[in-house]
Amino acid sequence: MTEPDDSGRSPRRWAVSVLQWLLALGAFWYVIRGVDWGATAAALGDLSSLVVAAVLAVTALEFCARFAMWYVLVNGLVDASLATTARVDLVIKFVNHVVPSKAAGHSVAPLVLRHYTGVEWSDAVGLAGVNTGLYAALYGATALSSVAYFGPLTGRLSGGWLLVLVFSTGIYVAAGALVLLTGRRMDVAGRLVARLEGTLRQVPRIGDRLAG
Repeated sequence: MTEPDDSGRSPRRWAVSVLQWLLALGAFWYVIRGVDWGATAAALGDLSSLVVAAVLAVTALEFCARFAMWYVLVNGLVDASLATTARVDLVIKFVNHVVPSKAAGHSVAPLVLRHYTGVEWSDAVGLAGVNTGLYAALYGATALSSVAYFGPLTGRLSGGWLLVLVFSTGIYVAAGALVLLTGRRMDVAGRLVARLEGTLRQVPRIGDRLAG
């Protein structure tokens, strides 16, 4: 059996931490290697300081809203710090950016929730579903308000563009509302996952690890 070191962390945990940092740095390098920093600096230089400040403020507000949403949802079941729920959100968004599909991050959300908060699989599935529904509904509602401003109110969008944007953002609103309205049936998915967990535990020697 591996003995923990003086800091209270086993060599295995240190190895996992090092691997996580290497993966994060590798992904960061992969993203920034194609950036033309000269063109980026020139483009930012053409913007007014007010616009840059507004973009940074909106971005910060978005992060705070996402962290707060997970914090409220998770703390409805277990005690979790804001830092923990922020990690949950950032890991999910990281998967979204690495894999070219937003569905990828949401599909691993139950796994991430269970890893960082220790909730049961059934609860993790329910929390992930509610978060997805809220995100889609809020995203769609915000987008529709922007479409309304640039469309009927100011007339900056042509009829064709307005129709396309209303349809695409309406899908978000409809999907989010559908998930939230059917939230009472999330227990069905939860029971299915719980049953799968029980089945995995029957696998000899590695069953407990598979069940998480």
